[in-house]
Amino acid sequence: MGVYILDEFIVRVYGTRWNRVKQIAEKDKVIRMLYWGDYVEIKTISQNKRKDSSRVDIKIYNYGTGKYEEAYIKKKRKKIKGSYTYLPLKLRSENLLQVLFVDVQQGDASIITLPTGEKILIDGGEGKFVARILAALYPNSSKKDPVKFDSIIVSHGDADHFSGLFEIPESESNSLKRKRVFLKTNNIYHNGLVKSGERTLSKAFGKSVERNKIRYVTDLWDDPRDAVSKSKTFKKWDNVINHILDSNGTIKRLKFGDNEFDRHKKNGIDIQVLGPIVEKVGSKEGLRYYKNEKGSKSASHTVNGHSISIRLSYQNVNLFFGGDLNIDASEHLLHHYGQQPKKISVRSEILKVPHHGSHEFYVPFLKSINPVVSVVSSGDENVSKDYVHPRASLIGALGRASRNDKPLIFCTELAAFFAYMGVAIKPVKVIRPSGKTETLNYSFPAFNRLVYGAVRVRSDGKKILVAVESSSAIKEYYVLTVDSLGNVSFDDKPSII
Repeated sequence: MGVYILDEFIVRVYGTRWNRVKQIAEKDKVIRMLYWGDYVEIKTISQNKRKDSSRVDIKIYNYGTGKYEEAYIKKKRKKIKGSYTYLPLKLRSENLLQVLFVDVQQGDASIITLPTGEKILIDGGEGKFVARILAALYPNSSKKDPVKFDSIIVSHGDADHFSGLFEIPESESNSLKRKRVFLKTNNIYHNGLVKSGERTLSKAFGKSVERNKIRYVTDLWDDPRDAVSKSKTFKKWDNVINHILDSNGTIKRLKFGDNEFDRHKKNGIDIQVLGPIVEKVGSKEGLRYYKNEKGSKSASHTVNGHSISIRLSYQNVNLFFGGDLNIDASEHLLHHYGQQPKKISVRSEILKVPHHGSHEFYVPFLKSINPVVSVVSSGDENVSKDYVHPRASLIGALGRASRNDKPLIFCTELAAFFAYMGVAIKPVKVIRPSGKTETLNYSFPAFNRLVYGAVRVRSDGKKILVAVESSSAIKEYYVLTVDSLGNVSFDDKPSII
């Protein structure tokens, strides 16, 4: 038994699968997919080398049962001199850069694994989604042996970007072991804004001052736990920070130009902090209030617009993460970049689309990024969050801003799959005009989410694999090659297996 790194772009794993619709166990079915750079536990490596062996027996973790189970991968075969020979599964010696854009419905979360194995989480979504996927990706963590992250970056203080982290401590006592995750991080980074809970615009983030008709927040906190006035969500965040931050860990406010991630350069990874833009307000630092589309100062546009913006580079491949950037903020960022003595480039092959694909995008900013792959994280899971994301205008603008004729635009909620399960009945209490209470059976169509819409990105610094899951054996994936000038070519092989 040995653990190896897969050097195939995508392979099917076969085993016994529980059919949730038919409620039966089915043998020799596709139970998982493995992707380029995944670890694979091969029972006997000699079996992989044998030309007469049609498969490779492996052990694999079953997310549903929380156990390691027997499975196998079918080898490719090639006809030589009239007879077939089976080709060994391709394996590699070096890790890849891996990014998983998690399907958290209406929210954001991206799990980054550097080639060194170090892990970075950008945002934590809302609800249990991130805690669940962390438990699945890193099984058998414990209080004594937690999964370790180099950094957690909270782009800004909206609940749909970080309140999902609150579920991590809660998961530790889950009755199902497979749903537990114990996590520690060496660093927590944020933008310095703490919502005060005040309804007055000028006090939404604590103290603020006005200079030359521009209002600035001057209560910027390196450690949000030190904030004097804070909302209920941020009070909960204090406890979570205490729980997940390593005893020797660091919590810090990030701003444009910070070199906090230079420690990764020695391993070929360059992470630039390109926002927010801090300005001098007398003797203090401040973040300006941004305006909404009507030209009025807005607390929501301010916290969104000052999202931590990150450009991650690995050899020829670049990724841009911009939280919930809006029009006013994007204009400000581009103007600021243009004033720097050293040219600032945001051009990136992969764009994590800001603000879930909302209508508040700035076309020149999208064009400056000039992406090939764009990923929108959205999900209108209830009426209160039906923001009509992603907007059709945004999808069109991404196509126009892309650098090639076949841009790839992914959306987590569109990549998810829901199976129709029939009609469900829910008892609902109603009050008649007479005042009498009755219970009525409300019928509605029921759906079961079989596949979450996660988008996977893998790269060796030159090639990029982008793949999404599906409920069937048919899988969609794309392979791109990026040269040193940023020219991108697509692999000629089919993008469906």
